[in-house]
Amino acid sequence: AEGILKASGEIVGFIDIDLEVSPSYIPHFVDLIGNNKADVVTGRRFYPIQFFDLQYFIRTLVSIGNTLIIKLIFNLPVKDTETGYKFFRREKIIPVLKKTQDKHWFWDTEIIIRAILHGLKVREEPVRFIRSSEKTSTVKLIPDIIKHFKALSLFRSSLLKDGARFGKLYNFPFIYTLAMKALFGGNYKDRYLPIAKLIESKSSVVDVCCGDAALSQYL
Repeated sequence: AEGILKASGEIVGFIDIDLEVSPSYIPHFVDLIGNNKADVVTGRRFYPIQFFDLQYFIRTLVSIGNTLIIKLIFNLPVKDTETGYKFFRREKIIPVLKKTQDKHWFWDTEIIIRAILHGLKVREEPVRFIRSSEKTSTVKLIPDIIKHFKALSLFRSSLLKDGARFGKLYNFPFIYTLAMKALFGGNYKDRYLPIAKLIESKSSVVDVCCGDAALSQYL
């Protein structure tokens, strides 16, 4: 973060020093921003088949699982927020950067979420991730998972206090309907009728917060 603040170029970014994602993607990322196709470009890792010890295998599964959880909680248009391979249009990311709070690994996720909430155009590009067999890991799996999810929970709470809203529930009508039927029981259908009576029969456009849009069945 400090490097981005001190940089003077129009396009700024960083990659992980272990080079498990090749620097060869940098020109492409920079071109996307330079050609106004994005304000932020982040890598989306894909994993070729590799044969390493159990620890690396577990770390990879945890990383993939954590990515899915973050996407589910925050309903993001990107699939991988954690990749240490990100480039930004400096003038647009600076206001976002100044709002970030985390000083550790969760920062990668925080900067992407805040950029999206700030209205920046965030683009994800596939990058090949090759785990280095010579790398000595500094990761303490269980403690780091706990720290990460604690940071995730605190960050989400802070956003909710600021009025942000997240969640996948409304994106899956079937799941939403099951949840509402479990909540309302036999009165599930009755909850729509009073609202339907308030809408004029000739209305062509209706904007009502009605979850799975089942209200339309009663008009």
